[in-house]
Amino acid sequence: MQITDIEIYDHFPDAAQGLHRAHVGVAFADRFVTLFCTIGLPVATSEKDRDAALIDEALRQLRRMPECRSGQISIELPATTLPADALPLAA
Repeated sequence: MQITDIEIYDHFPDAAQGLHRAHVGVAFADRFVTLFCTIGLPVATSEKDRDAALIDEALRQLRRMPECRSGQISIELPATTLPADALPLAA
């Protein structure tokens, strides 16, 4: 399944715990999946690096879904679907 769009919203930095929490919306041609992501990065991390880490976490969660693990579907992430200047750390 090819990802057609990614949105990051409801970002909440937690300075006390050194975490960032956000919803990452992933759009496919036939569905939209919202994932709740938490990453451990300093609050002062750049927006680009933070977004890349959140996208990585969302992709990790998607790949853990039974449909992906069983090989029924595979996730494709064209570079054109990424938010401005956000590159996943590990595709």
